[in-house]
Amino acid sequence: MCIRDRRQLGLDATVDDRAVARAVAERLRQPADAVDAVLLSAPVTSEAALVRLANDLEAVSYTHLTLPTSDLV
Repeated sequence: MCIRDRRQLGLDATVDDRAVARAVAERLRQPADAVDAVLLSAPVTSEAALVRLANDLEAVSYTHLTLPTSDLV
């Protein structure tokens, strides 16, 4: 996750990825473990894994996103 993601969540640019995932989970009102599983998953090594990751990200963000769209850009 990039520094911009951290700043948009109000976090210091140096926090680790787990802290970012926890902040995202809190913002989405989702269990931290579920968000960790999507955001901190293993590197994508196949097309099928990429499709699965895209679907998982869409499921988390589309269904539960509470951020204004302008905050995501």
